[in-house]
Amino acid sequence: MSLSFKTLYFLESNKIALVEIKRTGFPNDTAKRKIYFWFLLNKDTGQLTRMEFVSMKSEAENEERIFVKGKLTFKQDTGIFKNSTGQYSLRNTPTGQLPDKFINKINDYLSAHYPPV
Repeated sequence: MSLSFKTLYFLESNKIALVEIKRTGFPNDTAKRKIYFWFLLNKDTGQLTRMEFVSMKSEAENEERIFVKGKLTFKQDTGIFKNSTGQYSLRNTPTGQLPDKFINKINDYLSAHYPPV
């Protein structure tokens, strides 16, 4: 079953991908933690992990996202993600280019953790 979401950001390297999504079809008063999600995909293992969001900062062309287990800084075309396994240089990819295998993994995660009512 495909759940409805919009890809907001898609950054990737040859090792990882970071994706922010917004689930759609919810009332305006729905808590943001139930609508906005960041995911980390390890391309070597295929493991998808939801990133626990802490804070964000937006200044001119620079964006920053802090997670419990990492930090992402990015601009229009590039980004850097740092966590306990290392530092990754990323390409900020157009959101319409999110591969089907990532979409399927995200749908599987959402179906398992947030089943439709």
